[in-house]
Amino acid sequence: MTSRIAPATTSDSQGLIESVLVNLAAVRQSMDQLAAEFVASQQQIASDIAKLKAAEQEISDKISSAPSAQPTAAPARAATAPGRKPAPVPSQSRQEAPVR
Repeated sequence: MTSRIAPATTSDSQGLIESVLVNLAAVRQSMDQLAAEFVASQQQIASDIAKLKAAEQEISDKISSAPSAQPTAAPARAATAPGRKPAPVPSQSRQEAPVR
């Protein structure tokens, strides 16, 4: 059994073309919106980076303008009595185990 496909009519082709064009316009609009959001994100990132660099420079300036702290000698420790040594353990006589 063979089936025949009816040839597309001019009105069918025209409808298909119009549908494709509508979808293409929607895709273009979505791409334009995504591009605008991307540009806005890039601008926000550039602004954030500039703020971070300014903050970093400000911190660096504060560090370099702060009076440098001279290392001070550690305070001398008071002489302390040596710790107690453990008492020796009295030796116990060893008994050898019987040899079998």
